Amino acid sequence: MNNSEKKFDEEALRRKIREQLKNDYSRRQEAKKTEAEPPEITSRREEDESYYLEVFIRRKLQEEVFSKYPEFVKCGNHLDQIKWLTPLEMEKEFEFFPLEYTFWFKLRKKLFGESKVKLPKTPEIQKMVSDFREEMHVEAKERIQAYRKHIKENQKNIHDDVEKRIFEEEQERFYNSQKGYYKYKNHLNETTWMTKDEFESQDEYIERVYTRREKFVRGVISIFTLAVISFTLYYLSGFLTSEQEKGYLIVNIGDQKGNLYINQNLAVGFTPGKPYPVEIGEKNITVLSSGYQTEPRVQKVDIVANDTISLTYKLTAISGNKGIVRLDVPFRDAGIYVDGEFTGTVQESNQLALPEGDHTIVVEKENYFSMPRLHTFALKAGDTLDLRFSMTPKKERDSRESLNASVNLGLISVSANVRGAQIILNGQQTGFQTDYILQKIPLGQHVVRLEKEGYTVYPKEQTVRLSKENRQVKIDFTLTNTTRNVTITVHPSSAKIYVNGNEAGTGEFEGALELGEHKITFSDVSHYNNPGEQLINIVADGPSRFDFKFGSDIYFNATTSGITPQDAQARISEGYILSGTLFKESGSNKPDVVVDEKSGHSLWNIGYAFQYKNPPGMDAVLIRFQAPADLFLLDDKNLKLWLYATDENYPLVLSGKAEYTVILNNTVIAESKKPHFNIGQIAENRYEEMNISSQLKPGFNSLIISAGKNNTRFMQLWKIAIE
Repeated sequence: MNNSEKKFDEEALRRKIREQLKNDYSRRQEAKKTEAEPPEITSRREEDESYYLEVFIRRKLQEEVFSKYPEFVKCGNHLDQIKWLTPLEMEKEFEFFPLEYTFWFKLRKKLFGESKVKLPKTPEIQKMVSDFREEMHVEAKERIQAYRKHIKENQKNIHDDVEKRIFEEEQERFYNSQKGYYKYKNHLNETTWMTKDEFESQDEYIERVYTRREKFVRGVISIFTLAVISFTLYYLSGFLTSEQEKGYLIVNIGDQKGNLYINQNLAVGFTPGKPYPVEIGEKNITVLSSGYQTEPRVQKVDIVANDTISLTYKLTAISGNKGIVRLDVPFRDAGIYVDGEFTGTVQESNQLALPEGDHTIVVEKENYFSMPRLHTFALKAGDTLDLRFSMTPKKERDSRESLNASVNLGLISVSANVRGAQIILNGQQTGFQTDYILQKIPLGQHVVRLEKEGYTVYPKEQTVRLSKENRQVKIDFTLTNTTRNVTITVHPSSAKIYVNGNEAGTGEFEGALELGEHKITFSDVSHYNNPGEQLINIVADGPSRFDFKFGSDIYFNATTSGITPQDAQARISEGYILSGTLFKESGSNKPDVVVDEKSGHSLWNIGYAFQYKNPPGMDAVLIRFQAPADLFLLDDKNLKLWLYATDENYPLVLSGKAEYTVILNNTVIAESKKPHFNIGQIAENRYEEMNISSQLKPGFNSLIISAGKNNTRFMQLWKIAIE
């Protein structure tokens, strides 16, 4: 056998696939025609008794003919329609499933056979029966032939695969012993053996195939190289990168003991009341303790680098009559959900103290199925209930379960007076909405409930049982509209929104609120003015969107002692301006700090920075401060300068003048301006003032106060303020 004989015959395979597709299509069209014909005839010939007789004879003959062939299986659907299918056809059929009969039914059929119906023995009817019987036998043989052909093709493929594998093994063994020969493959993954010269002189085969030994050697070399590169990068990363920034969380829970969960993950090493390092970003924080109720249940926080956030939770013992539930779960890190709420992992909560009443417990672990999916039970005071869950990897589920699933399946028809309600089966979203028929549901007991925003549902849930005797169940719900979906937004988006005193979201709330009046409040945000309490009235035909805005509150005082308040996010630098608006920070050429004898205040003495140069440099003070990224000003912002002229002229100047310049974000907003007051008039109510609202920008801003370019007299600056 040479290499050309083993090449992939793509055209032959395509012809074979096309023929199989045509046969499948013809059978499906014929089946559709058979199903569609009776209704069409019925609509045209409702009073034609011969039609009903023909349908009855066909149905009886199907039972007679197809039951004689072991290749056919009798199947039915939820509409009580019957089909006889081969195993090949059953693989492509999702509506029909094999019918099961009781032991007594099978025994009665074996002893007494099918009940016979007498038909008029007219020549026309006898001919109709004979023609139908012959037609069905022909159809059965064709379908059986297709089924057997499929089996034969599968066996032939297995034989061809074995033959191909043996040929490739022998070929590889032979050429490995020939010096200078290597294996190559083309874009169709066909392989051949040739020398390097032969490979370079052709263009069909494009890539060399390496032996296991060659792959091992190349792999070892690659791993070694990768290890060297990784070690080098890791070694250098200590010089090039810094440790990931973190924030800190302080959680206070009083005298109780509890476990901290961050995004439903246990925080190892947590101690109440002490800072706990947390990676930056938005987190859902909760504290859980068995037998206690946590208030609030969950708090969402935004962790900022090097910042510390303090949270307080109240743990209250669950009052009233309680029972104990003990869980047997194979994995300690599996999460536990009681009545839909996360209550920790098995490691901390394998024994639960729950109030008396009905409960549902679900256990979840990533990439695992739990068996059963959930436990629903009624707990009485003083009871101790043991529940066991087994966990099965998703990728290792027994495939035999899917082969026999159709035998143990049923239908649940769910309807309601309002369409679009989400259907929830056994505590899990199905993805379907009312009205809908849930198909292929395993036999047994199931709990069905509905959810739709803005509606209450009655009853809250319904329990149904599917069995072999009762595979179809119909249930109805009634929905009543008592709420309306609304959207509430606030600017800035970092502000928390409270609806009737309860936290509803950060920046935006979307959800259902009851019709009527609601009180809306907001958390404080640094550098913003809180708009205070707002009232909204929700009516059925009124607005559904409500928008609120804070005013930006930028303010600080700057003196020689620093910036107040400390959280103003501002910094002072001292130096000079040589020309234009370019500020140069300097430790030597900067304004001197002097003390005013009259007031006792420390002041910057502003003049020239370079005493013997022409043109001289000008003393300057730079303040860098940050405005909110989503800047929105409700009120004008003013710059105030407690800046005073002195009587001291520059050296060699007989008649000096005082002038100052103000630069905000590289824009000169006051140039060569004369101070209104002299140093002898220093007081809280005597300052220079100018509006800077139009020059402020979101993010970082830079403010420079310097001597004017024509200034020849010293000035003294007490403080700077933005209000």
